[in-house]
Amino acid sequence: MRFALTTVLVAGLLLTATPASAVHRPCNYPHTVRGNKMTVSCFAKRMNVGPDGARAIANRESSFNEFAWNDASGAAGLYQHLIKYWNSRVWHYRRALNKFHVKHRSWHNPRAQAVVTFKMVKAQGGWCPAWC
Repeated sequence: MRFALTTVLVAGLLLTATPASAVHRPCNYPHTVRGNKMTVSCFAKRMNVGPDGARAIANRESSFNEFAWNDASGAAGLYQHLIKYWNSRVWHYRRALNKFHVKHRSWHNPRAQAVVTFKMVKAQGGWCPAWC
């Protein structure tokens, strides 16, 4: 009887265990203009920063192109972060990136750009005055 109960419990645990590769990554859409719009909207809603403003700024800064680059300033990505500050911003907002399972933290990852940007927006109290 004890063996049967142990077997049932172990089998139940194995069936409910989630492998690391199957971790749900919220707001994970294809890296296309349409997918990037969906990523921005999704994270804006989850992080409570206003999806309309988030989309308008991304459209103005990069036309939702994650590889957008400004030769004059060295700004890049959906929200045109200055590349020289990107690594320190990623480090500063690493907990939020971890929370949303953003593993690829390059400046051209729309998910990373959205999380870092929206944490910055929340830290300064909204989109204005920086982007208004």
